[in-house]
Amino acid sequence: MSVEQYREKYPGAEMVAKSTVEKQAASNKAKGGYKPISEKRGAQQCRCGEWFQPETAKAHRQQCVEAHPELYEEGKDFVRCPECQVPMLRLGRHLRSSHGWDDDKMAVERGRGLRLSASVVTERRLSKQDMEATKAKREATNLERYGVANAGATDDARKKAVRTSRRRYGRDHAMQTEEVRIRQYEAAQCAPSRLEAVFDGLTPSNVVFTGYGGRFVRCRKPVRKFGREFRDLNPDFMVFPDNVLESALARSAAHEKLDRGKHRTRYVVELLGDYYHSEQVIGVPAEAHEKEVREAYNSAGIECLTLWERDVLERWDSVGPMVLAWLERAIEDMNEKPVWRKRC
Repeated sequence: MSVEQYREKYPGAEMVAKSTVEKQAASNKAKGGYKPISEKRGAQQCRCGEWFQPETAKAHRQQCVEAHPELYEEGKDFVRCPECQVPMLRLGRHLRSSHGWDDDKMAVERGRGLRLSASVVTERRLSKQDMEATKAKREATNLERYGVANAGATDDARKKAVRTSRRRYGRDHAMQTEEVRIRQYEAAQCAPSRLEAVFDGLTPSNVVFTGYGGRFVRCRKPVRKFGREFRDLNPDFMVFPDNVLESALARSAAHEKLDRGKHRTRYVVELLGDYYHSEQVIGVPAEAHEKEVREAYNSAGIECLTLWERDVLERWDSVGPMVLAWLERAIEDMNEKPVWRKRC
């Protein structure tokens, strides 16, 4: 179990053997005693006046936010729990464990504007150049260590991942557990994934990124995932006409909720990651899952283009012209018959 789970199960229990504590104390005494944190390498001073080190920054920030919310800006530095009003950096795990929220409740409230993470946590956007440099470095390291560019694609790596997931979560894949999925919801408020960022750079500006929770679509037909049915879907990209494009792009860049009345569309794009949307993770065959996603949006009067990760990252030269033609038709149709018109 994790440290948090152990402490919750055995409150007040010692985490380190007494002999180890005594040995460390004797060693520190022989070296002249403990150094104050302010003199240790990399130490930083918080707004509350206390010093902390980088490895304890997250824990200290959470404690400080709860104790001194007046020193911070709500929304930017912390978010407040809608149930108990406690200020926190992240809400997902707290809402699940303390208030019994599930995936459906989380999705509905996010659609109504609830932020699960403070913006200081989610401001980790990488440029396309940074992502390419990171990818090249990772592939070079994998080639040197394992002889392949993608170490995670080998049979040994897959088997190891399953063993680790079984040990930690009791399931073959981490995404099959509700706790991990909630962390994914939190991460969705961060920058686009590499797949989403690449697709965004290859398509017209009218194709706006909304996969951070910018809009949810209520569908009549459900999509089966993780042994459950979902009707509130958050499209990765939505196609908007020129008359609302500027405001949609501004809200997307700031990761703000889009206007339910103004920012509507008849066309969306869903990018299906080869791992996160695989049968072993979601429990539905890939072809059936892709069909369900399209049919769910169709039940809400929306045409959905589904693309797999390999279509964008590996086969764009052959797939790209057809995708761009579909998007061009969608943009033209939206401009000719926009859903929302400005009232005079």
